[in-house]
Amino acid sequence: MLACGGCVSLAAAPVLAQDVAPAAHEGRVREAREHFRAASEHYRAGRFREALRGFELAERLLPSPELAFNIARAHEELGEIEAAVEHYERYVAARGDASDVGSVQARIAALRGSLEQRPVRAIETAALRIDAEPGAEIKLDGSLVGVAPIDRIVWIEPGKHLLEAELAGHAPYRGEIDAPAGSMVAGSVELVQHSRVPERGERAPSRPARDASAGAALPVWIAGGACLASAVGSAAARVSAETSRSAGDLDAARSADAVAGIALASALTTGVLAAVLYFATPQHVESRQALQ
Repeated sequence: MLACGGCVSLAAAPVLAQDVAPAAHEGRVREAREHFRAASEHYRAGRFREALRGFELAERLLPSPELAFNIARAHEELGEIEAAVEHYERYVAARGDASDVGSVQARIAALRGSLEQRPVRAIETAALRIDAEPGAEIKLDGSLVGVAPIDRIVWIEPGKHLLEAELAGHAPYRGEIDAPAGSMVAGSVELVQHSRVPERGERAPSRPARDASAGAALPVWIAGGACLASAVGSAAARVSAETSRSAGDLDAARSADAVAGIALASALTTGVLAAVLYFATPQHVESRQALQ
């Protein structure tokens, strides 16, 4: 059995069901009690959206008129009049013999009257709907509105207002809202996630340094490869010339000798070029400067 925390009335602290089904599972009872206790703490702290969710979770596990009453109170604090009236009426229908039924019915009548006057109020004020990342703490003009998601409409005075939001791991948000009388404006909060900040004493990771000698080494390799190819070509031409002489083909031998000479000259030229480029790379320039 879940004990009653006090008589149900408009001024009393939220209460839990006076009686539950005898066959209710002990685990459901324990879970409902935890939701109720958390919701009661939220309610006393003015966190009515969180309180509403807790009461609703408890009612899903163990439905009772008392929890319907508590849900109605949370809705009323949030300005959700239609939902508050609905749950107050559920309480009255189930607890028609309760001592506070008269005061609850009077409250229902007062709320219905406020619904009839709402169009006038809408002209004199502005409506704000806040869209923010879940978990963000929302403030309006320095006063706490609640923790996102903010499911209700916030009634505000016409004019400019400061909307603020904070969420762990994100940069704080500050934005101005201009709300004309009788309008509905949307406050869209865009939170930017922080990049990781190095802890004290920790060095930030540096970008890998570009190897300046890598680009300069490519011409060296090209010149060196050309030198080697020319040397091999010259040697092959010399072998071909000797073979032609042995066969008595002097014209072919002279042509091969000419090719060999040209290839050898090319090998010498590209070899010198490769050496010049090699010693001109940044790595060797820095080495020579260090030795001076």
